[in-house]
Amino acid sequence: MNSIDNPIIFYPILIHVGFIAGFFGSMLGLGGGWLTVPALQLFGVEPMTAVGTSLTAMIFNAATGTYKYYRKKILQLSLGLVLAGPALIGVYVGKNTLAMLAAAGQSEVVLQYAFIVLMVTLGIVMTISSRKKESKSLHKLPGKWAVLGPAVQINEQLRIGVLNTCVVGLTAGFLSGLLGIGGGIIMTPALVFFFGISIVQAASASLVSVLISSLLGSSLYWYEGKAIFIYAIILAASTAAGSYLGSSLAPRMHEGVLKKIFACLAFLTATALILKGTEHSILSVIILLVGASILFLFALKAKKKESLS
Repeated sequence: MNSIDNPIIFYPILIHVGFIAGFFGSMLGLGGGWLTVPALQLFGVEPMTAVGTSLTAMIFNAATGTYKYYRKKILQLSLGLVLAGPALIGVYVGKNTLAMLAAAGQSEVVLQYAFIVLMVTLGIVMTISSRKKESKSLHKLPGKWAVLGPAVQINEQLRIGVLNTCVVGLTAGFLSGLLGIGGGIIMTPALVFFFGISIVQAASASLVSVLISSLLGSSLYWYEGKAIFIYAIILAASTAAGSYLGSSLAPRMHEGVLKKIFACLAFLTATALILKGTEHSILSVIILLVGASILFLFALKAKKKESLS
């Protein structure tokens, strides 16, 4: 097990990572693996073990966020359950794909470049989406292709096709098993960009699916001994705390602000991983943690401004 030798230094950093990951994870429906997996790898944890440990923390993060959205009566439970079924299949396939890559000695390289491409793509998608004109209550309704056949009713005016939703869930589940990202980082932007629902609605649905898929994914990794107990406990507690705060603030924040935060997080993570592939691995850790912390302060400040306006 490779990590920072001094737990006095490493554990507080891990707590900080978990809290920030949980905060943005529940706020945006990301799960938290977007930060916990790269952070664990940057500190020397083997890729598959980082994924297994991260998925365990996802359970507590997603459970906390789901509960908060339920209490606020904005939880998209039906949509989340439809996403979850295909996501479970995707998790299994993704996990086995990662095992094959690890056996070939290519898992670390593939994970790193897959994360970079994914984060840059999602950052661009959410940047474009944040610049679209928004109505006060609803986004522009999706095209007919999104509601062919059976559909999930989001509200009185908006439905999403079950088939299209299953494609999103399957893709997100595969990436969850492969990268340990919880799947929500795909679900949220896909639901917002392609189907036109609000980011808070998408986040609540994503967390339902993330909760179910993370339960399966983490159990598979634990069965094979690919998780670190103490790291998982620390991350579980800290992500749950951050998740509680993030899911409390998200419904009261402006849609455009949430999308911009999502985009910034994606670009920030990509930048850190690019640096990790060079001789500046320490700098990549600093950029990732400090940058995410600055965005956390920005989110709190943005919420305060909206409360005063």
